[in-house]
Amino acid sequence: MYKPFVNDLKETPFACVSYTIKVPAGVHIDDLSNPSWWTHIRALLKPGDLVNIFALDQSLDVELRVLAVDVAGPKLRVLRAYADPVAMERLVEQREASAEERAQRPAFFAKWQGPTAKWCVIRTETLEVVAREMATREDAVAEVERLLAEQAMAVVA
Repeated sequence: MYKPFVNDLKETPFACVSYTIKVPAGVHIDDLSNPSWWTHIRALLKPGDLVNIFALDQSLDVELRVLAVDVAGPKLRVLRAYADPVAMERLVEQREASAEERAQRPAFFAKWQGPTAKWCVIRTETLEVVAREMATREDAVAEVERLLAEQAMAVVA
């Protein structure tokens, strides 16, 4: 049987780091399991760290332990979680309504991206730039119409 030695006893600041993330209202507890949610802070985390997340509207309060960190994102264990059921249900309803709204928007749009990129065509769903460096707005709008027609032909076929 293992028994800890004096050297095994570490002060918490030297053993792990405790982070706190204050999130705005509108973050669902399921968002935390999405690797893209952690994109900008993944490099700071290391195994053993604690992450406390709470919403400013007090609808979410979660404590997580970092188990591992890789390219896909951190592997986390939920130590404690509170999610206000009313606020989470309202958030799900809002997201469903906005998903329906997004489905009605065109798949592409034209936008001025500055003097270097000029007029660009952007995919609405992913905000991916599909075409760039178009001299005039009319050229970009024509490209949007061509892409929408191409997409409609693909759906028919």
